Amino acid sequence: NMHLKFLLKAVCLLLLLPSTRGYSGNVCAPDNEEPIVIIPAEQGSKHRPHSKAFVPFEANYNAGLASVLVRFIKDVGEVEISIRNLSSGEYNDYTINSKIGSIVLPISGDSGDYVITFTLQNGKQFIGEFSINDNY
Repeated sequence: NMHLKFLLKAVCLLLLLPSTRGYSGNVCAPDNEEPIVIIPAEQGSKHRPHSKAFVPFEANYNAGLASVLVRFIKDVGEVEISIRNLSSGEYNDYTINSKIGSIVLPISGDSGDYVITFTLQNGKQFIGEFSINDNY
């Protein structure tokens, strides 16, 4: 069963990869995709809502794939992406070339609070947060 689940996940990932254009019609996990709000790190989330900074990527957490799907809206060169589970300490680090358009980053899917950090080559950082609960 575990093997089947892994196989299913692999198939889903393969289906996702070629389509950089929004894959809302994703057969594998139609509904359990949750947008992750990404903000510039230096913008103390509360204070300056009017200075809306441009974020060159968007991210969704997909529970069906236990993955974070990142779409690059603009080519910003190499981006370092780290995903961290604050509850368990799990840590994933990736260096991605944003030219590829979109990327699927598998995570454990363990419940907890996660922080995803994007670091651009110029040192600019963006952060997003999401939570996973086990209540299926």
